[in-house]
Amino acid sequence: IAQDPATAGFPDMPAAAAALGPARLVLPPEQIGPALQQLVTAAGPNGARPPAPAPGEPAAWAARTTVLLVDDHRIVLDGLRLLLDGEPDMAVVAEAEDGLSAVRLAAELSPDVVVMDLSMPGMDGFAATEQILARSPATRVVALTAQADLGSAARALAAGATTVLSKQRAFDDLVATIRQATADGSRPPASRGGD
Repeated sequence: IAQDPATAGFPDMPAAAAALGPARLVLPPEQIGPALQQLVTAAGPNGARPPAPAPGEPAAWAARTTVLLVDDHRIVLDGLRLLLDGEPDMAVVAEAEDGLSAVRLAAELSPDVVVMDLSMPGMDGFAATEQILARSPATRVVALTAQADLGSAARALAAGATTVLSKQRAFDDLVATIRQATADGSRPPASRGGD
């Protein structure tokens, strides 16, 4: 499923997704959620995974890596949630559509990992990453960017991100990247941004 590029503010990303194939459906945003629900329902009980815990149930999160998703595009949030909710060892605990909300939610929920869009209006992902890690150094930030340039990657690492992924590769690599970030406990120091 890909968003109809004619309905997108930035048509390059959905056009690229549709071109990758096998995109069988190219839909306007308001039809994507129901289409995803139909596909998940059609998968039946054999494909069912445990649902993500509801906010306020931290005991249910104990055996899972908790994840906060941050992106200013609802379709990206919905896709990432669908991807991660299919993993039995991960729980999406909240979503934010801007940097300020991300900082607030990270302070409230203390997620293990924040999946952070770098380019957002208002407070961008670089500033949000710095603020989140200043308050919670144990949190890991996996940065997502639509622009695969070295400058953005260096800025994200300097802000404290563990890893920078291209949005074009996010669905292929995100689950493994989250597991790696929480398994090795490493995060590049801020001074590495100039490497």
